[in-house]
Amino acid sequence: MKFTLDPSNEPGRIDLKPLPPEGSEVADPALRSLTLPGIYRVKKTDKGLELTIAWVASLQGERPEKFDGKAQGEVVVRLLRKDK
Repeated sequence: MKFTLDPSNEPGRIDLKPLPPEGSEVADPALRSLTLPGIYRVKKTDKGLELTIAWVASLQGERPEKFDGKAQGEVVVRLLRKDK
């Protein structure tokens, strides 16, 4: 997976570009140019640093506006790095 970040918006924007496994090719040209638009947020919590990413896993997906997971096909992932 490749990604690009644009922190100039609130929330920040992330574009995810799936890559085929090494040594394989993607037959469908639409999948070769597939970019999944998303949003991200990094914030400090009382438990540590939290990264939240939301994107729509669909060829016609629009960039989510919130992290609520309510858009059709929307995926939301939260990762927490605990402070020691």
